[in-house]
Amino acid sequence: MAEYFEARTPADIPPDVRRPARVCLLNTLGVILSGHAHLVSEEDTRLMRYLATMEGAGQATALECHRRYPPPTAATAHAIFGQNSRD
Repeated sequence: MAEYFEARTPADIPPDVRRPARVCLLNTLGVILSGHAHLVSEEDTRLMRYLATMEGAGQATALECHRRYPPPTAATAHAIFGQNSRD
């Protein structure tokens, strides 16, 4: 399955699918960034302290952290940011 998707290009995706996917992706990024901003405004440093123990061992960047982490760690950070997002 990974090989199939790796071989795809944006031109392979129909326009009526691309636009909603783009909106969904941008919405997800907005929620992650909002959650990070909320944690910063609340001065909640627990997640950042935990992430500091994982730094340097990965291939993925946690948004707004500017450091490299193992992919599961970056995904967990994004999930926590999303859970802390405020409308």
